[in-house]
Formats: sequence, structure tokens, C-alpha cells
Amino acid sequence: MNWWAEQRRWVALGLCLLMGMLHPAWGQDSEIAMPVKDMRLPLEHWPSGAVKTQLTAGQALVPPQGMIMASNVVLKMFFEDGASNVTVTAASCLYDREKQTAESEDHIKIEREGAVLTGVGFEWSADRERVKIRTKARITFARDLGRTRGKSITDVFRSVTP
Repeated sequence: MNWWAEQRRWVALGLCLLMGMLHPAWGQDSEIAMPVKDMRLPLEHWPSGAVKTQLTAGQALVPPQGMIMASNVVLKMFFEDGASNVTVTAASCLYDREKQTAESEDHIKIEREGAVLTGVGFEWSADRERVKIRTKARITFARDLGRTRGKSITDVFRSVTP
């Protein structure tokens, strides 16, 4: 191999490496989920800009697109003034960013002022503003809270919209 052919080979290799370094995803596989600790992800906002629904997780695997796998999950829904409305707690869940849904097969707890719902598995839909417990649903009312006395279950667990 002559001197010029050898130099062209090194120049071509250098250009390939340079182009690879300039690419935004250099060194990353765009299909691999990124591990995240202490994730806070606002899922919905009120017209005023205030957070309506937020997903927090102790750990999560977040791919560039598709389903987020999260553990130590808290799904919180807020009134427009920022006050907490409903809190859903689960060991893990899957959140679909395209469909704006979350689901879990684990034991869950749904807390709302005056009552606590527990069960196994849940489905949540942003469009329907509903949390559905899949099995073994149980409700416990707080007897000490005068605000919930005399109210029906529908009143206590009305839609997240005030």
C-alpha cells in the first residue's frame, strides 16, 4: 500500500469517528430505556397551567417512546388551586405516554379525604378521569371527619374536576 492510500484510509476513519461524535445520539442506543431515580412527571395540567395529575416514582425505566416502567409509585391528582385531591399508591406501574393511561397488578391504596380504598391492580385513564380497582376492592371511611358524614360514596369520590 502506498503512502497516499494509507493516508486516505486514516482520513476516512477520522471523518467517520468525527461524524459519530457529532451525532446527537452518539454513544447511546436510542431504543434503550434510561433508568431514572426519584422521577416526577406531570401528566396533565389545568387550563391555568397548574398540575392536574403527577406521577412520581422511586425508580423508573424511561424509553424514548412508549411505556414507562415505574416502581414505588405515587399518582397524585390535584384541584386547580393546587390542593391534593386523590393519591394512588402502588409498588409498580406501567404508564403509556401515548394513551395517557397507567396500570398495575400490585396492591394499591387510593386515598381521598375521608376514605381509603385498597385493592389489587388498577387502571387509570386521563381521558376518563377515573381510577378502576381490578380486584379485592375494599373501602374504609374515616369516622372522625364530619365533612364526610351523611355523604354518599358518589359525593366522596366525585370526579377529580371540582
